[in-house]
Amino acid sequence: MVTGRGWTIEAVTTPGHTANHMAFALKEGNLLFSGDHVMAWSTPIVAPPDGAMSDYMASLQKLAGRSESIYLPGHGGAVREAPVDGRGVATLTGLNLLVPSEWSPMTVEVE
Repeated sequence: MVTGRGWTIEAVTTPGHTANHMAFALKEGNLLFSGDHVMAWSTPIVAPPDGAMSDYMASLQKLAGRSESIYLPGHGGAVREAPVDGRGVATLTGLNLLVPSEWSPMTVEVE
């Protein structure tokens, strides 16, 4: 954590898009700077060897358990409300993402 007068930023590991991907939570603002892990306008690219779909899905589930309700991605506008439900299903509206057969299909909605 990094703190200053009236603010605290927590580093959150979110591997998947890349092995070393990070998000950053601004505790006082209920905000998560989600980088390329959650984007409002597109589905992130998860491409081996650096990206891994299993890590990406696990990171989505991790974010689902967090309290932040506003996500500020590296691309596009703000995403409001948690981007995943408790099953790790993205709810960012509009796209259908096919994932490997060991995962169930994931619906992605963009608002």
